[in-house]
Amino acid sequence: MAQNPIFTLAFSGESFTHSRFKECHIERRPIGELVLTSGQPVLCDPAFVELNPFARSVRPGRYPVTVCIVHYTDNCKQTDQRIASTTLHLTPQMPSAWETATDCSVDSAIACFMDADAARILADQSLVQGDSFAESLAEAMDANYTHTRSWGEAIVDPITGLNVIAFSSGWGDGAYTSYWGLDSAGQAVWLLTDFRVLSH
Repeated sequence: MAQNPIFTLAFSGESFTHSRFKECHIERRPIGELVLTSGQPVLCDPAFVELNPFARSVRPGRYPVTVCIVHYTDNCKQTDQRIASTTLHLTPQMPSAWETATDCSVDSAIACFMDADAARILADQSLVQGDSFAESLAEAMDANYTHTRSWGEAIVDPITGLNVIAFSSGWGDGAYTSYWGLDSAGQAVWLLTDFRVLSH
């Protein structure tokens, strides 16, 4: 597939030029580890959980999640920052090729990674005690809040450690595409979601 600017910029911590901004630079920041018990990652809006895992499965385990934050000054000299992408790191390797995965619709300006097992629990509201999950996720995101972006983690099942890692979605609501980063053998090493801050 054709290279998307976010794929290259997500690796960089340097300043760069972009037609949308007067000045900008990238910050990559780790935001937690996602627990995958089934090995089926799900990306969805945490306010509207759907059991729609990616077609590829991975080995169950704990995987780091990072966000790619764009700090910018626009042409009106206003400064701001947005989460341009989020990556689930399946191995320490860097991708050498990319494969389109799927789109995710966001209606609450927040997206999240979770395992399919966590999605099953959250989709069955009878298994969730009141609004405790939503409240704990909101509190976690408030703890990392900066104007126009935040992230946070909430536990779904304390026995297995199943969790949800949520993050602001670029400019807000919309449909966003995820991509598998592949190694030279075609094995998935990254799962990256592009929030179209830099690529459109």
